[in-house]
Amino acid sequence: MNNGGKFVLKIILIIVALGAAVFLFQSGRYYYKIKTGKIIPNFSAATSAPKEHVAINPEEILNDRAPSFGATNPELTIIEFGSFSCPSSKKAAPIARELMIKYKDEIKFLYREFPIDELYEDSSALALVSKCSQAQNKFWLIHDKLYQFGSEDPLLLAKQAGLDENELKNCVLAQTYLQDIKQDLSDGVKNGVRGTPTFFFIKKGYEEKPIKIEGAIPKTTFEEIINKLLQNI
Repeated sequence: MNNGGKFVLKIILIIVALGAAVFLFQSGRYYYKIKTGKIIPNFSAATSAPKEHVAINPEEILNDRAPSFGATNPELTIIEFGSFSCPSSKKAAPIARELMIKYKDEIKFLYREFPIDELYEDSSALALVSKCSQAQNKFWLIHDKLYQFGSEDPLLLAKQAGLDENELKNCVLAQTYLQDIKQDLSDGVKNGVRGTPTFFFIKKGYEEKPIKIEGAIPKTTFEEIINKLLQNI
């Protein structure tokens, strides 16, 4: 096993060790929600219909600590709750990236972590890796590589993205951003996130009347929603 593989195993062991303490709320609270249908283990292949004017708390959704891309004063903000181990999130990632680059002068894109290890193995471990990458201003590079190449050797992907290996290891082993991940999970559940990916489209001036879509969004649909909201400004 290479060093990257050992690194992954060490992260997983940390997560397991934390299970009785830090992630206890997941094993109980989220397991119950999965069993009762409040969290969906797998969104169907067909994307859910857009839900308009869903009830949310904008301050909880628009977290300024989340990694962002795009305009500093956007007319439209898109928030994704995703998981690097989720097949549907992986399907959605390249489409979201293409459009956030295309509309970078008009929209802002936020990425929130929603890892649930009961559904997707290693999701919490990869969330830690991504948060620590954000601290080195390399989040989007790691985001793209994790979704494109998978999670088998995140240390190798980190090397390719130009991260400082020792800094990344120390950050992950210290669980430096664990509280941020817990906050993402908590904010998501409180605002109706049932699975990954879940997207919120929030138009400037209409923060309490967002559009919500669950599941991977086809590119044409994604772009239609963006253009519709931008044209109505």
